[in-house]
Amino acid sequence: MKQVLRSTELWPWLGAALLLLSVPVLNGYPLVYSDTGTYLRTAFEGYVPPDRPVWYGLFLRWTSLNGTTLWGPVVVQCLLTAFVAVRSLRSMVPHPLEARLPVLLLGLVLFTGIGWYAGQLMPDIFTGIGIASLLQLLLGRHGPVGRWTWALILLLSLALHAGNAPILLLLCLGLAPVVLRSGRGHRMRLIGVLSLVLVGWWLPPLAASWSTGAPSSRPAHVFLMGRLIDSGVLPELLQERCPGSGWELCAWKDSLPNNSQDFLWNPESPVYAMGGWAATRQEYGLIVKEALTTPGLTQRFISNTLAGTVRQLTDLHIGNGLLGTWYASPESPPFHQIEKHVPHELSAFRSSVMNRDEMRARSVLRLADMLLWLGWLLTAGALVAIAARWDRLAVNMRILVLAALMALVANALVCAGVSTVADRFQTRMSWVLPLLVWPLAVDLLQRRQR
Repeated sequence: MKQVLRSTELWPWLGAALLLLSVPVLNGYPLVYSDTGTYLRTAFEGYVPPDRPVWYGLFLRWTSLNGTTLWGPVVVQCLLTAFVAVRSLRSMVPHPLEARLPVLLLGLVLFTGIGWYAGQLMPDIFTGIGIASLLQLLLGRHGPVGRWTWALILLLSLALHAGNAPILLLLCLGLAPVVLRSGRGHRMRLIGVLSLVLVGWWLPPLAASWSTGAPSSRPAHVFLMGRLIDSGVLPELLQERCPGSGWELCAWKDSLPNNSQDFLWNPESPVYAMGGWAATRQEYGLIVKEALTTPGLTQRFISNTLAGTVRQLTDLHIGNGLLGTWYASPESPPFHQIEKHVPHELSAFRSSVMNRDEMRARSVLRLADMLLWLGWLLTAGALVAIAARWDRLAVNMRILVLAALMALVANALVCAGVSTVADRFQTRMSWVLPLLVWPLAVDLLQRRQR
């Protein structure tokens, strides 16, 4: 009996991991993004970036076996994502799911972006992993080992991507009114999960600061200043308060960058002229506080953020940022870091589909986007089926569906409010809602037929 149990647990997990790996395998190499270069620099040069935590860089170093192969990180990511997916699918219905499990897993790989993000040298896949692990802790039935496993996965997700903490915190706060009405057990779990999120938000940056000797990565003030530019708030504030405020930024009040991306990354931006991300924390913090507490400016910022949230929710593409012959040129950060630290894989990197043949890559991404939108149609149909039999659902299932919907909104709101609207920010979440509602809808329809 124990051997059979082990087989039923192991084979779906490994099969799902192989399905996820099919995306980078067909590409010929793990997928990269422009930010991959920064993470590889952190991994192999000890660089401490001012705008992101060091932990994903260390994750790349450890899972690549100190640069032996960059296939190591995506294999680990696919194994971890597969574990989360299989466990979550099994938790959605009260009776065995084995007959439908392979079809559901294949559907996730074909009709969502899960394989594209699990097979990418970026921490974006951990946003969905963090949400799924939070919901397992909040609503799942687990023994001590299971609870510790999900808690560690949640903390890992919080450490590897700085944006995950505010998203998960917002999700907890959004769920609180529902959970508090559902019984004392759920209330205690919510308190425990919320405590884990807060610990995972503050502890990793402090630990990184202690271990590296560099200031902890707290980039919110610069990202928010970028958002003040995009919303039109910062130019108006500077015109009103300069020069009487004494802000150093007043020197740029008539020559601010046109958008947040130039403000964040252009070497000629005021951020770098004023000494960089750490040096501007105090002044930018004061300016952000002033902007968000001034009537009129606050309303404009909120209105702009809500409009951005709507755009973010509908900005669904696998990601044009994944392709381009530029990646295969020495000018690109990923190329430079792979050439320097993993030179034996440079040829495979340059000859991958996304880097070698832009026309073919665009065709592949166009097909992936079509399948992605078909997946959302399937998800919409599943939500309609669930809504039709809402009164038949157990309390846990209702909370889970609401939580999945809230997670999409929380992700869009945080990205639009703190960073910017970008297709990869929402598409990285494309597998979370199907993961939770597809099996439930299938189960409800089958029970209705019976």
